[in-house]
Amino acid sequence: MIFELLDNRDYSLLKEFLYMAIFIPAGELPVPKSILDQPEILRYIENFGKMPGDLAIATKDEDKIVGIIWGRKFQSPNCGYGYVDDETPEISMSVLSDYRGQGIGARLLEKIASKYFEMGIQSLSLSVDKRNPAIHLYKRAGYKIFTESESSYVMKKHLRFESQ
Repeated sequence: MIFELLDNRDYSLLKEFLYMAIFIPAGELPVPKSILDQPEILRYIENFGKMPGDLAIATKDEDKIVGIIWGRKFQSPNCGYGYVDDETPEISMSVLSDYRGQGIGARLLEKIASKYFEMGIQSLSLSVDKRNPAIHLYKRAGYKIFTESESSYVMKKHLRFESQ
């Protein structure tokens, strides 16, 4: 697998991967793709790459992008579901279903944490449905529950690397 920063011409893929990042529990019908046009969802990708703190990393299997992780700093009150504060980027991630369970998600989490750390960012956050098995991946990657609602967690990771 190859991991690389996305450039401007690849940002159109974010919409596709954002849709895949929406957790649908087993046995439930998928949400319509029009959900991506709702302001509270669209804010994760709208004008991506034009705001300070926007960062996206993709992984490829040969020439096919199979996973993307991206982060964005939100400013209150226009914030995302995993908002912690104005200085903490909220990350989103999706890996194609055929490529899950191969450690790709863990490596994407490591890559984005490393890049943000190099940028002087001190922590990352995310939002996850309580029924999503990815919670275990996030915990293994060092994310801790920051706040909790009836259906989801906001998780936060402080960026500290032993080698630095």
